[in-house]
Amino acid sequence: MSNDRPLVLERLSEFRQMPQELKGPDIRGREVVNPAGNVVGRVEDIFVDAATNEARFAELALSGTHGRATRDVLVEMDDMEILSDEQVRVRPVAAGVP
Repeated sequence: MSNDRPLVLERLSEFRQMPQELKGPDIRGREVVNPAGNVVGRVEDIFVDAATNEARFAELALSGTHGRATRDVLVEMDDMEILSDEQVRVRPVAAGVP
């Protein structure tokens, strides 16, 4: 990425049409599992670089535990591993994910 321009991100869900050349997988709706294999949430949306159509971040809705509410976090796509058409795993380096 060039430092000459600001990074402008758009939610994939707000695109009028799916970008023909989306650079990265569309993992919206998949379950998110942590490195231990526990389901911890779901992928809500993907943030795409508006200039390059590169998928940059996944918005995860993490399930609350012990009475805590669900919270949303952004995780870099590089920190996600696709397990199947239904699940992705968060790599251990992604901070803030249980």
